Amino acid sequence: MAEAAAATTAPAPAKGGSTKLLLIILIVLVLVGMGGGAAWFFLGGGNHAGSASAPPKPKEPVFVAMETLTVNLQPEEGSDRYLQIGVTFKSFDKHAEEEIKAYTPELRSKILMLLASKSPAELYSADGKSKLSKEIVELCEHIFKAVGKESPVADVLFTNFVIQ
Repeated sequence: MAEAAAATTAPAPAKGGSTKLLLIILIVLVLVGMGGGAAWFFLGGGNHAGSASAPPKPKEPVFVAMETLTVNLQPEEGSDRYLQIGVTFKSFDKHAEEEIKAYTPELRSKILMLLASKSPAELYSADGKSKLSKEIVELCEHIFKAVGKESPVADVLFTNFVIQ
């Protein structure tokens, strides 16, 4: 009876020809699948370094420093205060230095007038400095737009900021 149980659980030996045919079909299917996958990858389906859809490399910033500005602030509590400030323009345009230098007298004048309109209390906080930076960027946009150009100034950085 043990021989009968073993005979029913063991698979019947396959014929030599059908095993070889099954193996050949399996190999062909694997090779076709691999070839299709490779074609998909090399024709742009994969995420690889040579892909045209790779994000562009970020541009290197250009920094243009302006001479230190000193201006009297709006009087507050009967005391006169002044601001000494270093301004650096940040741009991603490789010609920014030439553009900014060409308009430096007008930029300097407009920035001085903007600074002179501020009170010390407006400028003490980090929010006040951040707001001033944005106002200078907008001022630059206005100056360049007036002559039909796009402003090269992306941001304004303060390298010196002293209120006395």
